[in-house]
Amino acid sequence: MDVEQGLREYLEIKASVAYLENELNLLWTKGQAGAAAYGNPAVGDGMAGQEEGVHGGRARLAAKLESRRYMLRKLDALLSALDERERFVARKYYIEHMTWRDVVAAYNSEMQSPREVDALKAVRRRMLDKIERLQKSCS
Repeated sequence: MDVEQGLREYLEIKASVAYLENELNLLWTKGQAGAAAYGNPAVGDGMAGQEEGVHGGRARLAAKLESRRYMLRKLDALLSALDERERFVARKYYIEHMTWRDVVAAYNSEMQSPREVDALKAVRRRMLDKIERLQKSCS
């Protein structure tokens, strides 16, 4: 996974995890209700095919959910390795999709030591270098 792209998609990944968890819970509830109904002889053979479809849907969604959870945990781990300035730049520039002008304005209003665009772009470069080193050390 390209880290910069992952950071840009961070909020979407986080939202998709919540959405998939919700869908799996719904399918689990349907599966429980279907299993109870399947035990009823009046239901007939049609329920067996439905149960297989629900189970296949759950397995597919569970695999997708685990993949998204993995990406989210990886991004969170990488963000946790950053210092305060690097994390600020990552969140504002990549995750919140702010322009450099807006990042500088937010930085200067929220942080103690004001910075210009070039200084924050240098912070971004150091951040990306740090992430690359961390990834290499873990491979």
